[in-house]
Amino acid sequence: MVKNGFSLAEALVVMAIISIFFAFASKVITTKPKAIKQDTPHGYFECYRNGSTGPLMQNYVYEGVIKEPEEVSVCKFKPPVGAAFFNINVYGRFYSAFEPNITNEISITVAPHTGYIQMTVDGSAVSLPSNSSSADYEQLKERIKVFLESKYPESGLYNNGSFNNGIMISW
Repeated sequence: MVKNGFSLAEALVVMAIISIFFAFASKVITTKPKAIKQDTPHGYFECYRNGSTGPLMQNYVYEGVIKEPEEVSVCKFKPPVGAAFFNINVYGRFYSAFEPNITNEISITVAPHTGYIQMTVDGSAVSLPSNSSSADYEQLKERIKVFLESKYPESGLYNNGSFNNGIMISW
């Protein structure tokens, strides 16, 4: 006699193998994958004039650790290794924000009285002059204070509500 199909025993063996496979795979199928841990560092660098005629100060805050501000003649920002992005915010008689790709050291100075900011990168200087009217500046200063107080209350730019002109680079 010639068979044209599988016997009941053969079908049960195949079903047993498939059920064992699904029993082992059920843990993998029902487990939610773990979120990828972000290993990029976070922090910010600030360079500011302490008062309109005070000394030029620079400060790093890295992974929540606040360094003591130091008095310098020119601020030097060295980008941290592994930072995914940078955000530069300039605070003074004007406000500006931009997101550059920073790979080399940046030199920064904030002029006394005027708050003019000059950045030098790879030998090229960029000046950020003050051009707001006094009324605009007072409104802008209040908005900046509210922002800095909420996000960076320990900042030297915020300075416990006594606003300083300067620049902040965050990552």
